[in-house]
Amino acid sequence: MSETAGLRGALPFKLAAGQQEGAVAEILTKIHAELPIGPASGYWSTQTTQCSAGGRQMLEFELASRQSPSARELEDIHCHFESSEGYERRLLELAVDPKLESSATWLIKRRLEDRKSADRSFAIRLLDLLTLVRGWQAKLHLLQCLQHLELTGPDVPAVRVEILGLLDSSNKLVRAWAYDGLYRLAQLQHSNSAADMIRLNLALHDESPAVRARIRNLMG
Repeated sequence: MSETAGLRGALPFKLAAGQQEGAVAEILTKIHAELPIGPASGYWSTQTTQCSAGGRQMLEFELASRQSPSARELEDIHCHFESSEGYERRLLELAVDPKLESSATWLIKRRLEDRKSADRSFAIRLLDLLTLVRGWQAKLHLLQCLQHLELTGPDVPAVRVEILGLLDSSNKLVRAWAYDGLYRLAQLQHSNSAADMIRLNLALHDESPAVRARIRNLMG
């Protein structure tokens, strides 16, 4: 049972479904006001972050109880869970939840920034995730992860289709990093590499300044 469900069931009075959600959200807000995350709080020094069921639920609870968490809040969460066993696996699991995908993929990106590379099984699951997430923030985070992955030929077909679709995104950051991913796939010399390099060169003339700058950095 999740912490949210447990709190809902523990309410000492009956409420309609919508009212229950509001009451639970209020309780969670009060809990976090009293138990702030962050190195200075002292709270985490007494907690275990080993990969037990409680540890996994704690990570989910920290993400689920915050609406649009700041980068500082996510950094604090990362610092306290990064050494826990099963952290990466749990992030991949949480990233398929539409309500958590943005925060979970930010943490995945942050994890890879520390590691600089990922093992093959993790990379495969992360590439699959790119086709599953829906929000532009989550897609952006995963596109930014591609630079840390050792891509291979079998990765190209499904990932390329997803990236081509993102080249038309209304968000210039997503487009910039979609071109980044397209360039990295083209370096694998797949059957469409030449066509994709033409796309990149055309974008140097047709795209916004921010997107063009990203492409120039890639192509030297």
